[in-house]
Amino acid sequence: PTFIPAHPQVTLDGCHDCRLLVGPVDGALMMRQCTSLQISAVCRQLRCRDCADCTLRLFTQGPIIESSVRMSFGPWNAAYPRLASHLAKAGLTPTDAQPNQWAAVHDFNEPHVPAGAAPSNWRCLPEAAFADSWQVTPPAPLSLPQL
Repeated sequence: PTFIPAHPQVTLDGCHDCRLLVGPVDGALMMRQCTSLQISAVCRQLRCRDCADCTLRLFTQGPIIESSVRMSFGPWNAAYPRLASHLAKAGLTPTDAQPNQWAAVHDFNEPHVPAGAAPSNWRCLPEAAFADSWQVTPPAPLSLPQL
């Protein structure tokens, strides 16, 4: 996957057929008009608008979708060097007081799903998919010729 390091806010516009690993985002991770995107991200809040066929593996305090369809959600599944320090800096370290809310999806187009009914615009990934993990190793520093 392509690695996007920790930032205060990240906006993804028009990403198609991509695999992205997003380091801790202290604010919102915004996705607009993305299709067939596979993303693993840590963010305080996820907001998707006009997206389709995306798979999102998250550690978040609340995912929100609007005008989006065929969205799949699962728990965060990635690791990279310095992740622990990035989580602490963003104040997003998982604890009992701050659990992962990846499955608490709010869909503005379907805000009240009847008890026992499945939402029509999103689904939770099956537990068998939770074992799939991403490991990212940053590239080696560039070696520039001496002048």
